Amino acid sequence: MKTKFAYNVNELVEMFPFSKAHWYREINKGTVPCVQIGNRKAVCGWFIEEQIGKATVQNQEGASDEDEIRISS
Repeated sequence: MKTKFAYNVNELVEMFPFSKAHWYREINKGTVPCVQIGNRKAVCGWFIEEQIGKATVQNQEGASDEDEIRISS
């Protein structure tokens, strides 16, 4: 997969289950690195590739390494 320089918000909405408002909110907070060209903001491609690489499946039934917690009353 070739890394893009930047992803616009419409592309991110198709790739991830988040709304446009979410992406713009995160961009404006500074938690998502972006580049601005004119009035348009686009998320840095390296950041998206990094996030995709970190993706893991968690909390699958029967696959947890956590100990069972029992509450006695």
